[in-house]
Amino acid sequence: MKSPRWTLRAAAAAGVILAVGWPASIAAAHAALKSSNPKDGAVLSAAPAELRLTFNEKLQDDFTTVRLRGL
Repeated sequence: MKSPRWTLRAAAAAGVILAVGWPASIAAAHAALKSSNPKDGAVLSAAPAELRLTFNEKLQDDFTTVRLRGL
């Protein structure tokens, strides 16, 4: 039979692993913008005919919004 002290240590170790590993896996779940055309920060004299955004992974349609702002 395992001692209560061993069980407590195992539970504490599992808690630390979850506390450290869980947020990192959630944060890594987001797509990142790799490139855009026009480039980020470009100053244009007229609206572009096309806006192209390239991400590091496929986006989920239900959770994706793009907002184009002008001054």
